[in-house]
Amino acid sequence: MSKNITVIPATGGAYKDLSIDPGTTALDIKKTLQLPKENVLTKGRGAEPIPDDENLYESLSDGAKLYSTSPVEWGSGFLELLLHTLEPKSSPVRIQRSYSPPSSHTIPVIRHPLPYWVERGWVRDGQVYTGDYQTDFGTWSGWITASAGGRVDTYIAHPPSALERHPHWPCFRKREHGWFFIHPIQDVSDVSAAILAVETTLTEAFNCN
Repeated sequence: MSKNITVIPATGGAYKDLSIDPGTTALDIKKTLQLPKENVLTKGRGAEPIPDDENLYESLSDGAKLYSTSPVEWGSGFLELLLHTLEPKSSPVRIQRSYSPPSSHTIPVIRHPLPYWVERGWVRDGQVYTGDYQTDFGTWSGWITASAGGRVDTYIAHPPSALERHPHWPCFRKREHGWFFIHPIQDVSDVSAAILAVETTLTEAFNCN
């Protein structure tokens, strides 16, 4: 479910109404509005700059306002002075917005997500990726190789006994030192898809028991 926010240029200019999805960051907003990367977004007068990687969907409420300015203006205290000047002194006008459905002028923010293997904390060394398959039932070490030709080979260490009752258990081929090669359960073309496929199979195995 999207949230609607407004970005206000601290030095004047048109306000921008934005529609943000889960996972949207400050950097996503800057890219959508074509703001310089060094620009600063804040949540109000005297507030600290928002880090580029902050998840704004989680930290902002629907209808929230952000302020955009350059780091020089923010650092010099200009933003605080400007916002203080713009504050209504009396009889403030209440602006009410209707967000259902969103206005046709609302700008959707394009999220730039990280690859799944990065989100899961896997580490890449050339064409070899190492990390853990993570589920609600536990984690298991793994490594994956991805060739330039698109071949993805997947391995897991000491898989749980619950897998032995899963229909895909025959796809797990034992190797040395507790490692198992996983014959492709489904067509996977990249490392992220391979990790997700293994985690899905592990979860299914525990849910079936």
